[in-house]
Amino acid sequence: MKHQLLLLSFLIYGCTSNYNVVTDDSIKQANVRTYHQVQEKISVEQVKINTNEQVCYTADSVHISSDSISFINALNNKKTTLPLSSINTIVRTLHTDGAIEGLVYGTFLGALAGGLVGYLIRDPEAEMSGLVVIGYGIVGAFTGLVTGTTYGALRGHVVEYRFIKDTISVK
Repeated sequence: MKHQLLLLSFLIYGCTSNYNVVTDDSIKQANVRTYHQVQEKISVEQVKINTNEQVCYTADSVHISSDSISFINALNNKKTTLPLSSINTIVRTLHTDGAIEGLVYGTFLGALAGGLVGYLIRDPEAEMSGLVVIGYGIVGAFTGLVTGTTYGALRGHVVEYRFIKDTISVK
């Protein structure tokens, strides 16, 4: 049962990157980004902006300043400005990266599953029973490649930037 839950959580969450966004440039941790670093990544992409009040905006042309965030609301094409303190997360989805991750994981897991099926149904007395395992492994790899790439491209690789308040220390 534990393995099924692990597989289910992997399928639901896929590959996600999470970063904390802070104002202090001196904090050097792998999961910490500054406003400027986030601005460089999201300025030309459509992103989702989630506020502390549970409001979600689909945004284009995002600009982050020291105290506010401005963007074009994709719903009505109007410029919107919010105080930075009201932002909870900014989420961007990278569909190409998701397709590549899906290709790799799908091919590997498909080959593994196909090889296991081939191993279970082979006739151990047969002279070339290993070819059954290899054949099913190849079919499973191809099936996983197609399925994983499609799923990964549709879901994408999700990158979440969580804005933490200055009162919270990340050191």
